[in-house]
Amino acid sequence: MRKITYSSCLLLVLACATAAQTLSPAVRAFVSKDAPLLVLSHVRVIDGTGGPTREDQTVVVGDGKIQTVGAAASTAPLAGAKVIDLSGYTVIPGLVGMHDHLFYPSGGVPIYNTLGFSAPRLYLAGGVTTLRTTGSIETYTDLNHSRRTSRRGESPGPSCTSPGPTWRVGAPSRPRCMSSPARTMRAGPSPSGRNRA
Repeated sequence: MRKITYSSCLLLVLACATAAQTLSPAVRAFVSKDAPLLVLSHVRVIDGTGGPTREDQTVVVGDGKIQTVGAAASTAPLAGAKVIDLSGYTVIPGLVGMHDHLFYPSGGVPIYNTLGFSAPRLYLAGGVTTLRTTGSIETYTDLNHSRRTSRRGESPGPSCTSPGPTWRVGAPSRPRCMSSPARTMRAGPSPSGRNRA
């Protein structure tokens, strides 16, 4: 199979998706092609529906969305579009991560390192354009990342949602299970703003 490139096509789409807003310098560093209307020509398309792979296609991206997908021979580039020949490349839909973390354990004894800077970039490079964090070591790292990428476009990474603070007892790696709404209400937040056991 010819080479598959996720990140370059995703970053092209990122440029279109954010064309209406000003890109921060941190995001601009990851955008290789920036135009309000992009034409990805001569690509292989895997559309994620389970249908057959389509060879030699043209994908037109504008206003932050895919406008047209069709055979390269019959899909004419629009006036003013930036045309990029991607022969030999494959375009896939952005992946949605439904159980992701912005931390990673390391060492023999679990030491949990928060990766608020590198994890979003790694997810995006792997093709994840939308993710949901599912538990964290530092909840506000997840929440702040969500605000910076999803809402403000200040930081490169997938569109992100976070479920919010996690109830904990003891070591950070031991989340507390809330067995009922009443138990959750009794636990309540501590006066310092952190959750108490």
